[in-house]
Amino acid sequence: MTDHALSRRLSYLLRHAPHEAGLTLAPGGWVPLAPLLPHLNVTRPQIEAVVVGSDKGRFSLRGDHIRANQGHSVPVDLQLEPATPPAYIDGA
Repeated sequence: MTDHALSRRLSYLLRHAPHEAGLTLAPGGWVPLAPLLPHLNVTRPQIEAVVVGSDKGRFSLRGDHIRANQGHSVPVDLQLEPATPPAYIDGA
């Protein structure tokens, strides 16, 4: 599976259909890698390459868990801290 195809599949499963891989999103949106790897027929290094290679920061890895960082259509509390935007954003 190419990195692009793996990224698309991960996005789909983690953002829209975790149940299709037998996953349940834990608080923060985290799921264990253990059941995900055989479901996708990939290795942890392949997952790590997709996480690191994502120019938009689509995924996060923490220990043996992964999550999608944005764009969920399933209910999930990502437990993100609110932040105040800057007064001025430089568009240059």
